[in-house]
Amino acid sequence: MLRKDRAGKLSYHPMLGELAEGAAKRVLPAEIRLSIRQVALHSNEEEQNAGNESGAA
Repeated sequence: MLRKDRAGKLSYHPMLGELAEGAAKRVLPAEIRLSIRQVALHSNEEEQNAGNESGAA
């Protein structure tokens, strides 16, 4: 289930992330799971940095 935050950004319930990670552990090799996690973390960092830069301007 997706929901919108105050800025209108879509997100999902944290429990859904845990469920997806559990399913991935059963299906995907560790190297692929690590790659997916790194990409997701990097994307979140970029979004936060962009928000901080626009907020500082």
